[in-house]
Amino acid sequence: MKQGLILALSLLVVLATANPVAAENPQRVAWAPSYSGSCENCQLAGRQLPYWNFVDANYPGANLEGAVLLGAHAQRANFSEATAPNVNFAEANLNSADFSNASLVGAVLIGADCSAGNLTRADMTGADMSGAHFIAADLSLLIAANVTAPAADFSGVVANGAVFTDAILVGAVFDGASLPGANFSGADLTGASFRDARLNEANFSGVTGFETADFSGACVTMGTRLPVGLYIPLCDALLERTKR
Repeated sequence: MKQGLILALSLLVVLATANPVAAENPQRVAWAPSYSGSCENCQLAGRQLPYWNFVDANYPGANLEGAVLLGAHAQRANFSEATAPNVNFAEANLNSADFSNASLVGAVLIGADCSAGNLTRADMTGADMSGAHFIAADLSLLIAANVTAPAADFSGVVANGAVFTDAILVGAVFDGASLPGANFSGADLTGASFRDARLNEANFSGVTGFETADFSGACVTMGTRLPVGLYIPLCDALLERTKR
């Protein structure tokens, strides 16, 4: 009888700790396949959540510090104002996700798909975006200083006032991007592509590797700061040329 009671109590303990919110051991979170739904200010710091399903989840203000969400499915998820330094979103599907005003300092987004996402005013200082896709995303006022983003695709982004200072953008693609007031000072643009980009008032002072970058069809305004040796036509002049 006593042994049966002990077994029953042990089972209750296991069931209780299987709850991803209640469990203190992050390894237990992997027992569940998804964590969708709504969880404002959710505490997921350090959790191990590889390949979880966060599609359409509502997690504003969530704490994801150091969490591992490798390969997670988080299309259209709301992570606005999340605290997520050093979070691992490598190979994750973050298409149309909202990270506005989020802290993603030192985050890992290698190969992640952030296309059509909202990263306005997000802080991604020192993040690794190698090979990530940000196609048509809103990066207005994004802080992406010192990021590592070789071969990242920023085609068609709107990045008003975004900061890419000292970023490694080797082979990165900004084709068709709108970059008014964006700051690329000190960035490595070796092999990067800015075809048809609008660089109004952008800052390219001190950039390296621009000799191998492609600025075909791009245009600037009088306030755009370019390094010596780089010529890009004024947008007004380019417009007049296309009218002829």
